[in-house]
Amino acid sequence: MRVNSEHKVKMNPANRLDEGLEQLGLAVASDSRTQLLRYLEELLQWNKAYNLTAVRDADSMVIKHLLDSISVLEQVADTRCLDLGTGAGLPGMVLAIINPDQQWTLLDSNGKKTRFLTHARITLGLKNVTVVNARVEQWQANEKFDGVISRAFTELSRFAELARPFCAPSANIWAMMGKRPEAAIDDVISACRVNTISTLNVPFDDAERHLVQLQPVT
Repeated sequence: MRVNSEHKVKMNPANRLDEGLEQLGLAVASDSRTQLLRYLEELLQWNKAYNLTAVRDADSMVIKHLLDSISVLEQVADTRCLDLGTGAGLPGMVLAIINPDQQWTLLDSNGKKTRFLTHARITLGLKNVTVVNARVEQWQANEKFDGVISRAFTELSRFAELARPFCAPSANIWAMMGKRPEAAIDDVISACRVNTISTLNVPFDDAERHLVQLQPVT
């Protein structure tokens, strides 16, 4: 259960993260917890100079970035994953930190953001992360992926169209969205089959959040 009223009072980032993980019912390895907090520190520092995200303070970043990304952890269990339009590494970098058995490719066309991601990958010693600076329409991948995800990268039908060329057989396409995308579903069906639309419960956040699972139509 979310305790949204607590968000009104700023908390220590480590305590906020721990309480959020408890609400999600997740046990995260101590090394991963340390890396998440280090990633947060790096994001805060780089954001001052490079404006990587509109969220400015550490407490809000834990909620809007870390816990929001972690809320899809149990659904997105694919082995080789691609995060399209990853921005500051959301959700791909966060999920890669928590699950070192997953291989993540983080793609973004913004050079400032991919430089930050490369710095974070090296600083955190992440062997399961590859950073790509390219436009999705122009990038030629050397492999197909089991899962392709995006967090509000573009409209649902456009995201499905862009994700399809990168999908291995039986791959999942995951769209993290705000409001339930009822109006957009008919537009997507021609490119992909919509399997599920799940409500995401992000601790301390009142905002409506959903995860749409699609698969390419062969």
